[in-house]
Order: sequence, then C-alpha cells, then structure tokens
Amino acid sequence: MNSRAEYLYRVLNMKMLPEEGTFYSEISKSEQKNAAGEPLYSLMYGLYTDVPCSQSYFHQLEQEEIWQFYEGDPIELHLLQTDGSYQKIILGSEPSLGQTRSAVIAPYTHQAAALQAGGKYALYACMVVPAFNYRRFHLSNASELQAKYPQAADVIRKMTAAVQANSVPDLKLPGNKL
Repeated sequence: MNSRAEYLYRVLNMKMLPEEGTFYSEISKSEQKNAAGEPLYSLMYGLYTDVPCSQSYFHQLEQEEIWQFYEGDPIELHLLQTDGSYQKIILGSEPSLGQTRSAVIAPYTHQAAALQAGGKYALYACMVVPAFNYRRFHLSNASELQAKYPQAADVIRKMTAAVQANSVPDLKLPGNKL
C-alpha cells in the first residue's frame, strides 16, 4: 500500500468489507427516519488500493447509490443495467479524459468497481438512500450475470472471481481486525 493510501486507511479508521472486497468507514447516518423507521441516508468512505488489491465485487442494492470521487487514480465503475445493457463509468478528476467526479446508480443495478489498470489508490464516498441495510444488499452470481449480460463476460469473470472462491485478502494493516 502506498504511503498516501496507508495514511488514509489509518486516519479514516477503515476496515475491510469482506462481502464486497473494499476498504470502508462509515461517515454518517441521517438522524431523520423514513416511514419504515430507517435512516434517510448513510454515507461511507471507500478506498481502493493496488496492494493489497481491493475492489467492489458485483452486487446489487435495492436503493439508489451516489458515488463521489475524491482523490487518487481513476476508478472503473461497471454497471449491468436492469434492461440488459452494460455501462462503464470512469470516476476521476480529469473531465478532459472522459472522467466524472460523481455517478448515480439506480436501484437493482448490478455494480462493481476497481482501480483503472496501473492505478495505486483511490478515495471515494458512497451515499445510499435510504440508508444502507444488509437486507437490501445482494452479491451477484457470476453464472447468472454471464447468462443475462454476455457482452460483459470478461468483466463479470474478473469482478466476481474472488467472491466465487470465497477469498478475502489476508491484510496485515494497522487497526485491521480480520
């Protein structure tokens, strides 16, 4: 892990989210509640690194998610839409290179993300509306995705492999309780 990424990992008190494969720390949850009694939103920092490799494996949320890029190298955000289409968004700080600082992901979209090839680290944030709840989080199944999205077979294979093998990196970082 490079020195800036290690600093962010420590100062933001991050840990591994094993279901997804990324480092994260919760920033806040709304104190206001919806009709079901749940917080209106939740906000988290995320950190992708090349060493150890961290990424977000394909998963679905039943609610809207808003991504915001803060610093580091570009992130490839892979989206498998409910209409059967595939989209790749590059989150980053260089609009002249086709990068954007934010993206809104519709409910039930299968999503995965990782550093763009050659990247060292990226700090981002995600807001989920209403607040994140594991009952509305679903890991995606590689064979089901490949059948529905054959045009994205290579990305699906790459972004679900660790989940299929049920492997999470053995991280020896300060403060990690894995």
